[in-house]
Formats: sequence, structure tokens, C-alpha cells
Amino acid sequence: MPGSERIELRGWAIPMQRPVRGYGAFDHTYVTSDCGFVWRCFGRWQGGGEICRDLGDSRIAHCLAGPDATAGIVYGVTGVCHQAANRILHPANRITVSSARGYAVSRVAFGPYGDGPWGRLASCCRGEAALLGEGRARSGTSVAGADAALASGHPPSRSRGEPHVVETEMSERIRDLRDMVRSNSAVAMDDARFQAFVDAQSAFWRRKDALARELGAGAITPEDYREGFGRALAESMTASKAAIGGSAFYAIFGESGDAAAELIDPDIFEEVHRPHHALRPF
Repeated sequence: MPGSERIELRGWAIPMQRPVRGYGAFDHTYVTSDCGFVWRCFGRWQGGGEICRDLGDSRIAHCLAGPDATAGIVYGVTGVCHQAANRILHPANRITVSSARGYAVSRVAFGPYGDGPWGRLASCCRGEAALLGEGRARSGTSVAGADAALASGHPPSRSRGEPHVVETEMSERIRDLRDMVRSNSAVAMDDARFQAFVDAQSAFWRRKDALARELGAGAITPEDYREGFGRALAESMTASKAAIGGSAFYAIFGESGDAAAELIDPDIFEEVHRPHHALRPF
């Protein structure tokens, strides 16, 4: 059976094909294993440079990746390639692609592992990895089906019947934002400035969630969503820089914030959200 219980899993970064304003390109990320697996995470899967590695179970990684190697992420809505790569790398001591360019922006937007609960993690780690994706026929979901779930306020991986889920997710976002600040030795931020940072990002999170619901309900087109997302993210970057100061902002994000609106690759987004494109969220 392919796969190995203890093998190097490697995260890779390669510049996005479209240049962006400001400091160059964001990085696309993908994952490989030394036993031959390659998980493309929505984009290219050759070239670039290795940015992280550790020993892990490639069978679990393959289970987490799923049949389309996107780890259940709905591109641009619950995450991007960074979150897909982090999910696949989870068995390797939870290493992440944090050194990829643009990672801090995507982490603020979607968290390290993407929006919403991650239902596949528990089942893969319980031993479902041995199936190596053979369960793909259990739950194929179209983009329309995934968007309908988003319209109801429940991304595809999110369990229903939990009225506290929005509040819980917002709390998790704020906690992760605090972790980003505290783990950066170059940033000193008092409570008042941190609260202003939270306020700026919370406005973006609420707008993003609203756009996702509108997309799911068919009230806006995928292009409307992408453009609205980009505007909201750019506005939150501007507000955050004003709230915490340019030096702290640069220390956290590694750039001026001018390129934030380019986080979602338009070509990948168009492909994923094309009518009848099959998603398999899990």
C-alpha cells in the first residue's frame, strides 16, 4: 500500500504567476512527501523552494488532502493554498507554510487551517488514512451545494445546529490574531492598540462572511465576491496600519499591505467557482 507512517513531508513555495503591486508576488504553496505524493493545493506543483519539512505519516496527509488535493478548502471562501497546505502538513508535527510570502495576510483572513471546523481531521487520524482516499464516493458536493451551505451560514465542513458557531469562530479569530502579535518579538502592542487592530479585522471578517452568504444564496456572482473580498481586505489593511503603526504592521505582515487585495488568484478562483465544478468538502 502506498504511503509511509514516518516520512519527510515538505512544504514548498513558488511565486504566484501574476505580479502584484508593492513588494512583488505572493507565494503559492504546495506539499510533497519523500515517498512520492504531490499535493498541488489548487495550483502549480513543481519548482519553487522548500520552506518547511518534518517527519509525518503520509497516509494521513493523503487522507486529509482528499481526492482533489485541496484538503476541503473552498478556494477564496474558506481559505487559499496556504490553508490547504497547512492541513496536509498537519501530521508532520503541525508545521505550516508560515514563511511563504503573503502568509500573514491569508492567516488573518482565514486562520491557519481555514474557516469553519475541520471535520476530516478526526476521521483521518482515527485510521481512515489507510483507505487513501477510497471514500471519495461518500460525499461529492457541487459548487452549488457548497454555496448553498455557505448561504445558510454553514460552510460545507461546518456542523449544523450550533447557534454559537459564529461567536465561537470570531473568538478563535481574535485569539489567533493575538497569537500572531505575541509570537512576534519585534512587536510591542498595548491593549488599546490591540483592540483597535481587532476592530479593524473584525469589520473585514463580518464583511467576508456576509459576502460568502450572498455568494451562496446566488445574490452575487463569484466575480462580485472576489472583488468585494479584495476591497474589504485592502480596507482592513489600511485601517490596521493606522491603528497599530507602520512599523508594527510591517513586522507582522512583512509588507506594506498594498498587495492584500491580490490574495485570491483570479484564475484559480474562476476555475473553482465555474458552474458544475465539483467540490468535495470534508
